[in-house]
Amino acid sequence: MAAVKGVGVSLSVQDLTVFGIEPDPSIQNTDARLFADLADWRRIVDPHPQSFAVGGAPPSSLAELRQVVSISLQHGQIPSGHRSSCWGGLLDDLSELGIETDAETLKSLPLHLELTDELVERLVASSTGF
Repeated sequence: MAAVKGVGVSLSVQDLTVFGIEPDPSIQNTDARLFADLADWRRIVDPHPQSFAVGGAPPSSLAELRQVVSISLQHGQIPSGHRSSCWGGLLDDLSELGIETDAETLKSLPLHLELTDELVERLVASSTGF
């Protein structure tokens, strides 16, 4: 049975117009798809993206973006029940493959970020230091 060797999140621009919402240009709405990389090189991706918005001053570095994402996905020092809800879909997918783990274990792994080109372009355009 493969073990989880890492976790991460794939970030992309959220298109609010599909919901009939005109986006606020001062806020970056983002879709985040959690994933787990397994020791046998498979990647399991949560099919249900989580959404969050970054308003005000945009992150000026990858470290700042990582902090925003970690807080938004409750990857930090938050009671385990809250973390479980964020990681629930991925935990269910792993369980279906016979991999039993929990939110605490996934949270303890380093969080890797993957950004779409469109999101990087928007962050660079809206920031002086990114």
